[in-house]
Amino acid sequence: MPNESSMVGQDQLAVDSVESSFRAAVAKQEDVFTLTALAHLLADLGRNDEAGSFFEKALKCPHHATKHGSPSSDGETRGLAMGWYAALVEGNGSEGAVKAEGLYKRALRINDRDALAMGNYAVFLHKIKRDHRAAATAYKKAVEAHPTHSSILCKYGGFVKHVENDYEKAKTLFEAAIAANPSHAESLGNLAVLLHGQLCTSAPLLDKIEGLYKRAVHADPVNANNFSNFGLFLAEKRGDVVGAEALYKKARAIDPFHANSIYNYAVLLDSSLKQQEAKQLFERAVRSSPSDALTRADYGRFLAMVENNLEGALENLREAIRCDPDCTTAQFNLGKLLLQRRRTEPASEGSGGIRRKAAGGDAREAKVLLRKVIRDNEEHSGAQLCLAHALAEEGDFEDAANLCRAALKGTACTDVAAMSNLAALLGRNGMSDTVIATTSLADVWGSLT
Repeated sequence: MPNESSMVGQDQLAVDSVESSFRAAVAKQEDVFTLTALAHLLADLGRNDEAGSFFEKALKCPHHATKHGSPSSDGETRGLAMGWYAALVEGNGSEGAVKAEGLYKRALRINDRDALAMGNYAVFLHKIKRDHRAAATAYKKAVEAHPTHSSILCKYGGFVKHVENDYEKAKTLFEAAIAANPSHAESLGNLAVLLHGQLCTSAPLLDKIEGLYKRAVHADPVNANNFSNFGLFLAEKRGDVVGAEALYKKARAIDPFHANSIYNYAVLLDSSLKQQEAKQLFERAVRSSPSDALTRADYGRFLAMVENNLEGALENLREAIRCDPDCTTAQFNLGKLLLQRRRTEPASEGSGGIRRKAAGGDAREAKVLLRKVIRDNEEHSGAQLCLAHALAEEGDFEDAANLCRAALKGTACTDVAAMSNLAALLGRNGMSDTVIATTSLADVWGSLT
């Protein structure tokens, strides 16, 4: 049986052989077909600068029929080249975004129903340009034109989930994508993640989620993201640390710089008290994907809770929000940390007035952040309790009590902290003379109904 290094060597020889044949075709005849094929291969190999130069050459070729096809197929290939080239450059800052948008629009002028261009342009508007209204319109047009196109349905499902916060609609879109293509790994993984994130999961639902993850990694054995998310499921829902670690290692073997798997593995090590190794992985995750908001947010949390590095935590949390202004995890952790700083950071001698002013600024910013989290997710009990605490400290006991009630409603009346806080607030505000004295959770809940 060949060892791993010899198999890698064989794979490289195969890639080199394909590249050589493509280059030979270009040397024999430079046209939009041969140049686009070589550019696409180079892009897949991560050789973006070379790929870009060949895409440029392809798009400068004169329009005419060749032995490869008719004038219409020439135009279709040109449209494909524009779509692929746009996807290659769209992440290269503002200049790349402008170039990409121009390429997408040119591709759609050639064929306004081209699935690749329609889907990728919608993703561009969503993730690069952050024009959510235009993105929603583009996604809807793409789905109307291609109602059984798994990739478009899947990408629209991601938009609906993360931007519109409509989990039922997202679930419907992921299921439609899987119905159209039962082996579509991205849709299988996305549906598993959506169900995995639900607060209450019965045993049959957990089995369904695990089955989806297994199908996803089987359908695409080199999709690092699905292996990483499957590992997170095993750690969080099954308590299978060994299985989770094996999947994280598999994801990292596929892509050593995959930020999500590095980050999830770091969280696993953090929870296992292997904190020095966790810190190294968090730092690597940030280096690998410095604009990944969730990685930044949880690294900030780690710095605050484990390292007691308040300034480093604040810096990473603010950078996370700069990268993604809608990142709920960053907003919540920053709001919570600002309130904590206000309560715990001592004022130096003679700086009382300055510190009080700074503390007031922290409180105002924290309340704005926490209210945004609650507005985007009405069942975020952590944000509700943090904001309740802040309002109670300012003497607004009634609003604080209402937030505690909302937190209890969202956690199906099982949050001991919410019950305890509400009991104290009701007693302090004279809303109940008996609830403050009781230690029975049943009695506390009974006082609310």
